[in-house]
Amino acid sequence: MARSPLNIPEIALHISLYLARDDYANCCLVCRDWNNIFGDLLYRKVEVFPFNRFWKNPSSESLISYGRSIRDLQFSGLIPLTLYSIPSCTRIEKLSVVSNWHDEWRLRFTAQMDHKSHSSSEDTASDLSLEEIQWKKLENEFWTPEFPDLVYIAIVDLMKQSAQCLHTVHLYNQSQLPVEFWTMIAETPLIRTLHVSRCHVQPSHMRAFWRACTTQIKTLVLHFSNLGIPLPNPSVRRVTAMFNVDHALDPLLACFPVNVLFKNMENLTLESLPTLSIETQVQMAIQCPSLRAFRWRPADKSPPVSVELQRWMAHYKACRFLESVDMNCTGTTDEALAAVLDGIAPATTLIMAWSSFGKDATMSLMCHHSETIRILHLYNCLEVTSLMILDILASCPALEQFMGDNILASDMVPKSALMNKNGEDEEQREKEKEEDWDTCEMEDWDTCEVEDLSRDFNNLWASDPSKDKDVEDVDSEDFGFMEGGTRNWVCLGIKTLKITFCLTPAEELQRKHDREQYFVLRQLTRLKKLEQLEMYPRQETFPVDGGGTMAGLDLRLRSRGGQLEALGKRLPDLKMLNLVICGEEDWSEQEVDWITRLSGLLWGCS
Repeated sequence: MARSPLNIPEIALHISLYLARDDYANCCLVCRDWNNIFGDLLYRKVEVFPFNRFWKNPSSESLISYGRSIRDLQFSGLIPLTLYSIPSCTRIEKLSVVSNWHDEWRLRFTAQMDHKSHSSSEDTASDLSLEEIQWKKLENEFWTPEFPDLVYIAIVDLMKQSAQCLHTVHLYNQSQLPVEFWTMIAETPLIRTLHVSRCHVQPSHMRAFWRACTTQIKTLVLHFSNLGIPLPNPSVRRVTAMFNVDHALDPLLACFPVNVLFKNMENLTLESLPTLSIETQVQMAIQCPSLRAFRWRPADKSPPVSVELQRWMAHYKACRFLESVDMNCTGTTDEALAAVLDGIAPATTLIMAWSSFGKDATMSLMCHHSETIRILHLYNCLEVTSLMILDILASCPALEQFMGDNILASDMVPKSALMNKNGEDEEQREKEKEEDWDTCEMEDWDTCEVEDLSRDFNNLWASDPSKDKDVEDVDSEDFGFMEGGTRNWVCLGIKTLKITFCLTPAEELQRKHDREQYFVLRQLTRLKKLEQLEMYPRQETFPVDGGGTMAGLDLRLRSRGGQLEALGKRLPDLKMLNLVICGEEDWSEQEVDWITRLSGLLWGCS
């Protein structure tokens, strides 16, 4: 299927001249002449899949006529071979080979039927649910029909024809690729990106496969692929047979080039490779002297990777250019992640979600990467505390995207804000007042807010932003690393912020809730370039460590006691406000209407 004509600006402009005059006769003439006038644009990207009533492939004649215009070709291997005979197709820059989608759907349906027919049998090898079987089947689906040999010959011919133009090869193929295919990739001089997803490489083909990866490839993606494991008998249709994978087999022994460098590799992605051992995956990273970006997702039930990470950093001089690390590894330790951050170059991207990122890793981050880090993901890291997050936001000026978990608003309130005019701790006085309430021993005591907080809280955010003066620091004390979270955030260029502010529920202590919300909004409204903000709203309460419940910001209209307008006025670039709602909320029609009418501000809930 060729590119949609209306997505091409030249065609859209050309036909709009006739549509504006309701000249439908001329419009039809334009449609007839599209192939003559805009053929080169229409056939720059071509997708060829098995024909069905929802998809119409371009004809063989069209492919032959406009073969020299094709730059991006994506096709399935189970279609008529006449579509591959494109002698004029010599300028392909991206070639994508995918499996037969209809056959994949049929196999999924077969798996469901097989599970139902064997669910009552006593010899069923697994008690997995249907959903688990479907998910595992996608990872271990080895026995899909293979492409005919003639198809591979045609694919290799296409690669030879475009050898001086081909830059990207994307393989999403659930069958076995022949050794000639990998040999052709190694011999094509300009291939820079190789994406191998759900492919199977036989042990006898591993040498050719690694040779293809170690030549001129700069970006290598291995995803859900099975390397060096023999295919099971295709006639075996039992669903449980797909789970009998020998994880002990190590392709490191199957011609893995331990003495050969991936000399040109700059971007490496290893994701869910159950048949490739952890040691081999780390060895690949060690053998990439020019590596700049590393994305690692070990397969489920993989052994702990901390020891291998530390072994990797023992060779960190081979990875001195590494600046982007994305490791979603549940089997790591804080010390191992700290070793990684100590060894790599000043990083711009660190994605450590679902890891054991903690105090040691935070120290390494602050020491080596605070001036360069731009993207940082630390959500679902149980060892990351509120003070760690606040110190990161107050020490990383280049930060543009941050995703974390919880910030305790009480950590953002300086000590001076808790003292009344007599120098007493107001929070402690508040507790004493509650204790004396039962005995009716009421005391006269002053409630001091920072610069009359009761007035500022209601008026500061409602004022004209263009006339505002910079708010001075309420606490000039330098708390040092992880000694306090009251310092001003320096990431004023941040564009995406995903965080949850945990405030004291107003029902428990209204004065403390207002004070915490004041200092949270004070920091948020300084982020003038913020475009996307995701957090919990005021009404939803959620449990936190240590017991009790906490509340989010009050983002209702100011007339109802909230501060929703403040974000719209003080954050002019805000395009998305995603409020994660888990329960019933008392949003009024006026509030919903205000949000939908505010230009650029979107409403999201889940």
